[in-house]
Amino acid sequence: MDEKNIHSGHRQRMTERFLKYPDSLSEHELLEIMLYPALPRKDTNPLAHKLLSLFGSLENVLRAEDEVLKSVDGVGEKVCAMLKLYARAADIIGEKKSEQKEKFVYLKMKEKLINELGALKEEKFFLYLLDDKSTILTKLSFCTGLKDEVLIDPKELAKSIVVLRPKRAVAIHNHLSGNPSPSCKDDETTEKLYKLLALHGVELSDHVIVSGGRACSYHYSDKLEEIKQR
Repeated sequence: MDEKNIHSGHRQRMTERFLKYPDSLSEHELLEIMLYPALPRKDTNPLAHKLLSLFGSLENVLRAEDEVLKSVDGVGEKVCAMLKLYARAADIIGEKKSEQKEKFVYLKMKEKLINELGALKEEKFFLYLLDDKSTILTKLSFCTGLKDEVLIDPKELAKSIVVLRPKRAVAIHNHLSGNPSPSCKDDETTEKLYKLLALHGVELSDHVIVSGGRACSYHYSDKLEEIKQR
């Protein structure tokens, strides 16, 4: 068996082990795998050991200055760029985690929603996906078609649900008429969305309609409960 096949088999085993038991890998094994894309035809194990020996930890390797990294035998532009890429990704994740996550509480969000949607000149429809503590995971935007129909792609919605695993959802849209009272079409959309989300184990907690300087909540008007009882 040639050297290329030996490395290929080892890389496959390491990758499979990482995917199955990520906590089982040591820092040098993680670094070894991280170097694979930059060194597709080389055994990255020796370089991983060398970098950790020189810098002391995986974090120090990723935080090292470019020129210092490049001074290490075996580290070229590609390896340096790859390590900087991992470092930047870690920074972004850390920044996101440190941000205060916003919770969707209607009575606190009402004024903000009115400011954002009240003066719009076109109809918009959004869906907030929330965790079990009502923390906002993401805000999805959907198109509105003719006759005030909301065009929700079930496949796209399902993808977001699979990735984010929300427990609840809140629908938000605006009326251009100045009247936030729900229409029959709004009731139909709410019922369809409630059933669609229920298929994925997600609860529709509210549907808020904004128009002008006012807002109407399906939850607080008990209209949502009526729809759920149908």
